[in-house]
Amino acid sequence: MTARDLEADIAARVALRDSPAGRRLARQLWERQPDPPSTMPAFDYPLLLDSEGNVWVKEYTPPAEDDANRFYVFGPDGVWLGGPAVPIGMHPLAIGSDYVIGVSQGEFDVEVVSVHRLEKSYSSGWTTSHEDAVPPRGPA
Repeated sequence: MTARDLEADIAARVALRDSPAGRRLARQLWERQPDPPSTMPAFDYPLLLDSEGNVWVKEYTPPAEDDANRFYVFGPDGVWLGGPAVPIGMHPLAIGSDYVIGVSQGEFDVEVVSVHRLEKSYSSGWTTSHEDAVPPRGPA
């Protein structure tokens, strides 16, 4: 982790504060923290388990960067199976043999649940289809 990475991280976190006084206080608190680690984590949490026993591991993205939502999928035997691109901003909730169900923030910060087809190709990796999202059902 470089000084530039640290400054970008602090700036991103400080920008979340609503007022100038809140941003000043947040910056002062961050600057009083002990020295950061020299490396960043490789993976984020939580680890996810799909219906076939495969482990989905999310690539770590520093807070100052746009989250690309990249995952690495490993079989039950630990063999790498692929790296599906999950729609940006979507947090997977359930993963089946051919689908990913997730939640994302929609308009006015309303949570939107969507279903995406999961296509497995061991020669070119896994992909999710963004076009076939199933909209949530309203009241009958």
